[in-house]
Amino acid sequence: MGGDLGVVYFMIRYSNGLGFMFSVLVFLTTFIIEYFGSAYEILFGAYTYMNQFAPKVFGVPIAIGFAWVMVIATGHAILSKLAIQQPFVRAMIGGVLAL
Repeated sequence: MGGDLGVVYFMIRYSNGLGFMFSVLVFLTTFIIEYFGSAYEILFGAYTYMNQFAPKVFGVPIAIGFAWVMVIATGHAILSKLAIQQPFVRAMIGGVLAL
């Protein structure tokens, strides 16, 4: 899975413990956002997940959390190569990369 690669990236970039914990934080945060988005039409409007993504927890495929870990890791890797020091600018570029 791509999410595994994202976890490995964060563990190499920081340390095993910190990288793993950050990956878990990304997974859980994005999974919860996806749950509220699909269940209550918050943020993204009405959408549902079909049965092609399995297994699901609370109607959200587990693969979605792993996909977001990879998306965030990819954005982080790109940002780490740029010489931008301002946190706000980095956050904005990171958000654009994630989209």
